[in-house]
Amino acid sequence: DDPSGLTVCHPKDFQCVAPGSAGGATCEEAFPVSALPFEDDFSTTVSTSDYGYSSNVCEGETTGWGSASNDVIYRFVPPTAGTYTIALQATFDSNLFVVSDCGDVDGTCLGADEEIGSNVLEELVLDLSAGQPYYVIVDGWGNSTNIEGDYNLKIYAGAPVSE
Repeated sequence: DDPSGLTVCHPKDFQCVAPGSAGGATCEEAFPVSALPFEDDFSTTVSTSDYGYSSNVCEGETTGWGSASNDVIYRFVPPTAGTYTIALQATFDSNLFVVSDCGDVDGTCLGADEEIGSNVLEELVLDLSAGQPYYVIVDGWGNSTNIEGDYNLKIYAGAPVSE
């Protein structure tokens, strides 16, 4: 990585870009979830810190997280109304949340999951409406320090499959 912070290199494909220019850094540049089941391996290291949420606004979390960490955003429009599972596994202490309006994260957060540590499953099971855009935000938990890294995100219809 560039010590000046003017470029960052993705650790998997070694593509070097300006922070935030790899796509997915904001809701306006969100990666589309085009088909289900959906799976993506990516990294927040090539993004910027744009979103976080306050305490007691996202179901599932009582503490606010992510205000200083890089985040990557996915735009998901469910094809039918129903239950959907969003699962995140990351190499860093990540934070997963879903909103319906990025301009009002605190007022439209549907749920969040922040498990302590890396390589732990963070998972949301949400009842979503057909045709309504939702924004899945992969973030670090840090509010004062940037917590970033690689991750695997899965989105599929239905509840989690028991193991």
